[in-house]
Amino acid sequence: MANYYNVGRLITEAQGGLIRAKYGENLIKEYSTKLTIDLNDKKYSYRNLMNMRKFYILFRNEKVYAFVHN
Repeated sequence: MANYYNVGRLITEAQGGLIRAKYGENLIKEYSTKLTIDLNDKKYSYRNLMNMRKFYILFRNEKVYAFVHN
């Protein structure tokens, strides 16, 4: 869960915040391709990265932050 939260946070920050720029979707596609190849791990698919981003946005102000960082 910490990994999903942190990856979601990094993607959101790379896109310039909560309101995505037009290039935001392409950025996630590029990250997906690069991470999947570099780490040889399919958990970084486009769909999973989108879910990680959504997870971060949904819980960024909740107690999950304290849970993740303990």
